[in-house]
Amino acid sequence: MKNRKVKVFIICFIIFILINLFMFNKVIEEGKALANNISINNMNLKNVKDGIYYGEAKVSLVEVKLSVLVNNHHIKEIKLIKHQNGLGNKANKIINDVVEKQSLNVDVISNASVSSKCILKAIEQALLNVK
Repeated sequence: MKNRKVKVFIICFIIFILINLFMFNKVIEEGKALANNISINNMNLKNVKDGIYYGEAKVSLVEVKLSVLVNNHHIKEIKLIKHQNGLGNKANKIINDVVEKQSLNVDVISNASVSSKCILKAIEQALLNVK
């Protein structure tokens, strides 16, 4: 009798894990689909005055808040204030690419495309809100 209860418990536990894995995978795939539909517009930095600008973006489970420091019409620094992500920490590298190229037209980071797009969208949003 005790052996049977253990087997039932193990089977229920495995089913629970499989359902959660399926649901998590579905959320990840939906996030990727949303990220693929995000368009990032390159910015004309000649229209951006010196200052610190704040932007944020959210795509599925990924949320980004950041600041962009502009000096003499150049992006000098981008600081992540918040980067809530699944496994997308390696997307933080895209910040260096944007500063180096002075452009939002950079390649997304492989296996971190949702976080990459979210960071780019937050930068775009910061620079669009320039007053």
